[in-house]
Amino acid sequence: MNTVPTSQPILRFPGHEHPDLPLQPGMNGLCRDPDLDRALMLTPGGGSSLIEFFSDARGLWLHVAHGVRGVHVNGRPVQSLSHLHVGDTIHCEGVEMQLADPQPRQAKSLQEGEPRPSRWLLRGHGGGVHGLAVALEQPLRIGGEGGLRVEGTTRSLGEVVPMGENAVYLRLHEDSDGCRLNGWKAVDGWLVPGDQLQLASGSRYLVESPGDEPPPLPVERPRDETRPSPTGKGRGLRLPWLLIAAIASGLILAALLWFGVK
Repeated sequence: MNTVPTSQPILRFPGHEHPDLPLQPGMNGLCRDPDLDRALMLTPGGGSSLIEFFSDARGLWLHVAHGVRGVHVNGRPVQSLSHLHVGDTIHCEGVEMQLADPQPRQAKSLQEGEPRPSRWLLRGHGGGVHGLAVALEQPLRIGGEGGLRVEGTTRSLGEVVPMGENAVYLRLHEDSDGCRLNGWKAVDGWLVPGDQLQLASGSRYLVESPGDEPPPLPVERPRDETRPSPTGKGRGLRLPWLLIAAIASGLILAALLWFGVK
């Protein structure tokens, strides 16, 4: 599963007259904006932050400062640390913000072909569908009877069409204005691992490809661990030398006791 954003995401503020905030590589802290009522700004150097966004080899993370309360990700309270995905909704200090791609996805048409099973799947992310995994083995209806579960609606919003092992296409109906993809209005087009489909307030799905795992983190060896010799025999040679030194010390001590000191 690919959880590392391919490009640096931005923070959007739905329903607020607040400019988008591009997140820079490294640590990004947010604090109260004294010039705007109920608004947030990037923390200036040396200032204290309410929340911080940072990324590492495992993905994107949200850190909540000590003593800060009322921070939620997709409606779930966060007290210290939370793993984020592009498309997540964050509430802090009464402000709603959404982690989004820098630009909305452009609509692309589907070259008609025979749908084929895919090795990808959709996994529920938050709300009543959290953890639900749906394999993309055939065209999957979004909502409606027998379709992908969407809380709060019984009508069909569109479908996800697997077009082969490495290709999945999102096709939406004209009345699916509430669907969002990575923080923007969703449009017809190709999906990639890591995409987040928001179909309703409690229905979010991540596009996952189980074969695409993030690179493993390096394992740090303990400092007192002795490195093996290039020949691989270093560990086996140390024991005889230690044994010989102990025997020699014992012989010297025995000689001193036997002959005495004159």
